[in-house]
Amino acid sequence: MTAQDTPSWRVACVVVPAFSFRVAERRLSVTERAAPVALVEPKAPGRVRAVNPAAAAAGIARGQTATRARARCPALNCVFWDASVERVAAQALGALLRRASPHVQAAVDHPGVFWLDARGMRWLGGEDALAQRVVALVTESGFPEVRVGLADTQLAARLAAEHATAEAPILQLPPGGDEAFVHTLELGALPLDPLLASTLRSLGLTQVSELAALPASS
Repeated sequence: MTAQDTPSWRVACVVVPAFSFRVAERRLSVTERAAPVALVEPKAPGRVRAVNPAAAAAGIARGQTATRARARCPALNCVFWDASVERVAAQALGALLRRASPHVQAAVDHPGVFWLDARGMRWLGGEDALAQRVVALVTESGFPEVRVGLADTQLAARLAAEHATAEAPILQLPPGGDEAFVHTLELGALPLDPLLASTLRSLGLTQVSELAALPASS
């Protein structure tokens, strides 16, 4: 095999928006899901981890205590977050994604985010077919939304998935296109250390392209 024939690394990132909330709301009826619902930590003070659109419209936000949230919206249904239930759901979804790619890894500390090896898909319809299979598998498993990003690196694939939309849930970067894509983003899209992010903002930098344009010595 020549260097030209050697497959380059390609990775797919699968993001299930509001994964924790979607897992928790399975305990609710269709009628209950339409009303204001908040996912709340089980330990005191019971802070809100996620909300549905109805709760958000009522002014309920992540980080509020359950007591404060209920005071703002008496009709709020607080559902306790269960780490073990979420872990089982993530494991089941990861096993399902192995039907699309044999190598699947869940992202640590990011529920609903998975990495898939996207190499060797030529005889299976290519990356487009892989992404379509992923969307179908996740949707059929009970999660109404999914985003898929494909790129040369994990970071670019994750950013691509996060910038996909409900109307266009698949964002595929061409081989060698990671840098050009990342340079189009705001600095806030990158997983920067909070202190570094604050320093960059104080310097007036808001775009990745502005940071990349600085001299190497800077």
